[in-house]
Amino acid sequence: MQRWTEHTSFTSPGRHAAALAALGREPEAVVAALQTLLIHGGALSHYGVAATAFSRETLPVETRLSELLAADPRPLTAPRPPQARALVTCRDYATLVCSALRGHGRASRVRCGFAAYLGGSPWEDHWICELWTGERWRRIDAQLDPVLQKALGIEIAADEVPPTMFLTGHEAWRACRTTDLDPETLAHGDEASGLWFVAVNLVRDHLALADQLTSEWDSWRSIGAKARTLPRPILAAADDLAAGGQLARSLQRPWWLAP
Repeated sequence: MQRWTEHTSFTSPGRHAAALAALGREPEAVVAALQTLLIHGGALSHYGVAATAFSRETLPVETRLSELLAADPRPLTAPRPPQARALVTCRDYATLVCSALRGHGRASRVRCGFAAYLGGSPWEDHWICELWTGERWRRIDAQLDPVLQKALGIEIAADEVPPTMFLTGHEAWRACRTTDLDPETLAHGDEASGLWFVAVNLVRDHLALADQLTSEWDSWRSIGAKARTLPRPILAAADDLAAGGQLARSLQRPWWLAP
């Protein structure tokens, strides 16, 4: 577990370590604080904030905290109104939770997969954080603040997502290949669905476990219709990866970007 207690250059809060540490070491406190600092750029209407263009780029923690504190130099424990929060995606929430917990020496990691509670598709593309309790990995979704929970009718706790309500990329691939789970029910809104997209999140989940939280695989929106049918070598490599194998050469970069 030692590897998941140590920061990488991406999760390190850098010069803002003390400011982030002030949120506390308990996930409940960290989640509550981050929910008043961040807002998902695709959910603004739920907060009475006008829709606006926003970047989906996941920033290193130190950079994100610099932006937050430049906009409002008050301590991170001071709530910001919705219109003054940083526009982010679910991966930013997960990364900041992970960073805050690691700052207190708690084994934490970011996971990529699919959530069953976000509406739209039965299983929606999503990122969360996991905290090692000493016995199990506790799943945390800081995006689930009271406003979003009410708007979407979500009844699960943000700091204790049931295992049945979130599939990691590894779990999703295995379920699609060995059970009757329909890959078309795993999606990112209307933009992507199907086994090819499950393969994308399988690899992104694998990379996240190695603390590589952004990668070429985030370019999936550029994939053409032809590349959405997986050839047999890709299927075999993904099966092996989901079973605990290594990242095969055929999956070391996105197949749609291969020369």
